[in-house]
Amino acid sequence: MVKLIASDLDGTLLPEGTKDINPKLYDVIRALKAKGIIFAAASGREFDTIRTVMDPVVSDIYCISNNGARIMEYGNKELLKLSIDWKTTCDIIKYLRTLDDVFYAINTSEGTIVDKKDPEILDLLTNGYGLKFKLLEDVLEREIDDLKISVYVRGDAGEAAKPMIKMFSDVTNVTAAGAHWVDFIHSDADKGGSLSKLLNMLNIKREECWSFGDNYNDITLLEAAGTSFAAPDAVDKVKEIADITLAGSIWDAVLKQLETLL
Repeated sequence: MVKLIASDLDGTLLPEGTKDINPKLYDVIRALKAKGIIFAAASGREFDTIRTVMDPVVSDIYCISNNGARIMEYGNKELLKLSIDWKTTCDIIKYLRTLDDVFYAINTSEGTIVDKKDPEILDLLTNGYGLKFKLLEDVLEREIDDLKISVYVRGDAGEAAKPMIKMFSDVTNVTAAGAHWVDFIHSDADKGGSLSKLLNMLNIKREECWSFGDNYNDITLLEAAGTSFAAPDAVDKVKEIADITLAGSIWDAVLKQLETLL
C-alpha cells in the first residue's frame, strides 16, 4: 500500500524553469489525500518558489526544498533546516567570483539574495521560477543563514559541477540540479536523506513510498523510496537506477501514474 508520494518538480512535473504545471495535478493530490496518501514536493527550488507552483494545495502537502536542506509541513511549519556554515559559504562565493560567465544566488530561510546584475538570469528567476529576491552590492556583506548556493552555468551543469565537487565535496554537498544549475548545500542535506527523515517522522515504511525524478539531484530521492520512477526525459543515470521509466510528456506522465492509485 502506498502511503507517501515524493516528486521532483522541474523536469518531472513541469518544464524546467517555469510555473507551467498541469492544474489537474491539484485535484489528484486532493483525491490522494482523501485516500490517506500524502504528497511531498521535493525540489531544488526554494520553499517560496515551490509555494508559487503548488499554491492551491500547499496546505495539503509537505515540501522538501533546497535539495533537502529544508522540510516544511503544510506550508507553515518547519520540520528541518540544514545550513552551510559561514566560512564555507564565503570560500564558495570567492571561488565562484573567479569563474567566467556564472551567476550565483544564496537562498536563506528569509529569502534569496544576489549581487550579480545579469538581466537574463534575473528575468529567468523572476518570470520563470517566480522567485522574489533582494539585489545587494555584496552577498557577503553580513553573515547569513545559508540553506543553498545556486549557480547558473551556461554550459552543461553535469560537467560544470565536476571541478566544484572536487574542490568542495569535503565540506558541502555539490550536485547538478538542472540542465544549467549546480547547487551547494549542507554536507548532510540531500533529497533522499530528507525523504527518509520525513518517512520516519510520519511512521511510514520505505516500501510504502513512491518517488519520481529526472536529474542527478534526484538519485538519492529515488533510492530512498520503495518504488522509484524516472521521468520520460530523465538523464541516463536516473533511468538506470529507477525501477520504472515513464513514457509520455512532462505534462502528463507522472499525473497518469498517480491516477492509477485512484
